Amino acid sequence: VKWLERIQVTAEEFGGPFQAIDYRFAAADDPGPGERMERVPVHSLVTQPAAGAVLDPGAACIRGVAWSGGGAVTRIEVQVDGGEWRRATVTSRSGRYGRTRFELAFTAEPGGHTIAVRARDAGGGTQPQEPVWNRRGYRNNAVHRVAVTVREAR
Repeated sequence: VKWLERIQVTAEEFGGPFQAIDYRFAAADDPGPGERMERVPVHSLVTQPAAGAVLDPGAACIRGVAWSGGGAVTRIEVQVDGGEWRRATVTSRSGRYGRTRFELAFTAEPGGHTIAVRARDAGGGTQPQEPVWNRRGYRNNAVHRVAVTVREAR
């Protein structure tokens, strides 16, 4: 919408074509139109280091962001190379449904590594390990992973 001319508030569910037909989450075995998508599921992303980054060995920091339409983000965990999930430190929040920034220190050992992050929200929502298939490809909030390389020590 480039020029807002009017706002109409109603207690009735809006039945426009995007809400009634298009923006619906329908699993593979759902013969109907699927459920109306009203809330953004919990998400998290690694923002630093970037995917494909080459790091120096030693002390490093993983940073990222998490958000949810199901309430405040209550827990963020990071995993390196399939190891144990470690709780990240929340560094800032921008409201109940806003961005939650996090970080976690780790020791970068030479070689290739995969960093994964997952979050949980106040409504009990969590991120699945893999994307949940659905007819239109909506709601991909699977655990986010980035691959990085750590240089050999000099």
